[in-house]
Amino acid sequence: RLKTHADPEVRATSVLQLSQWDRHGDQEALLYSALLDADAPVREAGLAGISAQRVRSPRIKDVLLATLTDAQASNDERSAAAFILQQDYPLTRAEFAVYRNAVTDVQSLGDHGNPGEHPH
Repeated sequence: RLKTHADPEVRATSVLQLSQWDRHGDQEALLYSALLDADAPVREAGLAGISAQRVRSPRIKDVLLATLTDAQASNDERSAAAFILQQDYPLTRAEFAVYRNAVTDVQSLGDHGNPGEHPH
């Protein structure tokens, strides 16, 4: 029930706790669902869970690559996705090109806010 709670902070906390406590459940499905959540705290919890538990799957890899190029994703989300991809996933040439370009974008943003936003 907590995974579908109306409050994104409750959902985010439940993702982190379930990914740590439930070693026999389907962590991949839980974390994949978190990556697709509409609220950033839940997506960030999903990224933290994937990084901590080293969960791997083709569909998570696809979402991580999509996060890199998502103008609505925060710099933190994009950086976490890049880190996970670098650490845990082999990339094809095409995927590496996306990765390289996105990492360059994230690095150029620094602390200037979300991708797609103009610094003040």
